[in-house]
Amino acid sequence: MENEKRKGNRGRLLGLIPALLLAVLAAGLLLTPKREPDGEHGDRTAEAAAPYLVEEESFFSDYEVVDDHVYFLCRLTVRNPSETPLPVKISGDFSADAMSGLILGQGLPALRLNGGTGADFLALDATEQETIVRDRSRLPFLLQPGDNAFWVVFSGLHGEASVKQDRLLPKIHFSPLVDVTPEAVSAAMDCRIFKDPDECDAFLLDGEELFALGFGFGGYGFTSAVPFEYGFNEVPDLLFTYSWGSGMHRSHLALFDRTTKEEQELYVYYPSGGGEDLLVELDPDGYPAIVYTADVTVNGEGFTDLRFTKREKAGEVIFVLSEDEALSGPRFFPDEDFHGLSDMPEGIPAPTLPPDAPEREGFGCEVEFGGETGWFQGETAEKLFRICRGAMELGELILPPSIPAWESSPPLRLAFRVIPSSGAPEDTDFFSYAGTFLVYRGFDDDFALFSPNPYASINAWYRFPAGTYDALMEVLTELGEDTETLPLP
Repeated sequence: MENEKRKGNRGRLLGLIPALLLAVLAAGLLLTPKREPDGEHGDRTAEAAAPYLVEEESFFSDYEVVDDHVYFLCRLTVRNPSETPLPVKISGDFSADAMSGLILGQGLPALRLNGGTGADFLALDATEQETIVRDRSRLPFLLQPGDNAFWVVFSGLHGEASVKQDRLLPKIHFSPLVDVTPEAVSAAMDCRIFKDPDECDAFLLDGEELFALGFGFGGYGFTSAVPFEYGFNEVPDLLFTYSWGSGMHRSHLALFDRTTKEEQELYVYYPSGGGEDLLVELDPDGYPAIVYTADVTVNGEGFTDLRFTKREKAGEVIFVLSEDEALSGPRFFPDEDFHGLSDMPEGIPAPTLPPDAPEREGFGCEVEFGGETGWFQGETAEKLFRICRGAMELGELILPPSIPAWESSPPLRLAFRVIPSSGAPEDTDFFSYAGTFLVYRGFDDDFALFSPNPYASINAWYRFPAGTYDALMEVLTELGEDTETLPLP
């Protein structure tokens, strides 16, 4: 009887085996990641968080050769499977067109055409097209969760051929930026900081908008950030550091105002030893922000994982409140033992403090030429200022040029400032400067070294339009009653 029961149990177990095998097989199918059909744009897993192209809703539209450029227009639909916005770089593989001689490059970056269609872009003239390509060349795409549809243009230098390869969309590549948001920032504000591991460019994602942070060429790019919650703004601002340079390393301390969406430089440090950077941290009590110097080490191949070794305290960032609300704002106060202002690189003239202010109040310009100095006000000072500011807007920010290549004419130094009225607050003097220009006359173009005020170590080189130097000289030779005598050629 017992044997019969065992046989019956064994029979029932054997009968369950096929059902168990089917259940295991079904579970395996459910757990196996679903794969999209392989195609020209590669394969992916449905559970991956990487963005991908929705091919059935994307297409190549047209192309056009304009002067020395070729423009390829496409309509892309890109799916972001994650639940958060994601900044990415998009590029296209145009190696077939490079081999045929239509273009000189192979991998071309995609640039978003905000508003309008591809046909609207082709309807623009060559100058407008080049402006769009130049202004958007480093901006990533911000992909919202789900599907994102937009027009893009791929731009490449024209080769010798004029016919595109007979194929539709090129192979599309996506390069997501890396989230490098410090804990102090993510804990205090609804913002994220992303960094390009290849180009060093950094961007602040504030709400649904992307904003560039600093500059990322030749240095480490974005390095550190803390929230700055003092002032008149309803939301905390972002105090951050970044470095860049080509042959001359420099590290910047800056503030991004989240209300005005503008970036303000607070300090620029030129380390005498090369790669020493500024690092900003919060005081244990939350205020003020402490700035240190630090050695930077790159972990891995990219610039998104940095390690800092502190060296010394450089100073503090404090919000200064003045009687005139417009003059209030964050300021960097260096420690007495920190001599960053005097560590100017060799060959770059340090800003010169002007002599004692003239008795006459108001806007004016101190001009120095050939060792002689004069003070100009009224219409003459305003003309000089308009020429310099106009040349800056029309000019180009450049790396330091080669001084021996310039003509032997001595430079013009023009220091613009407002002489405050008697009885004004002492800190008004700091904010009274409108900039100092050291203008050189060149062979083809003119050049200028610009500094916002003599208390800051920040300097920027500009290529000015040809004739700027001569235009300034012409104004100075037409002296009026509101000017002083200055020996000019």
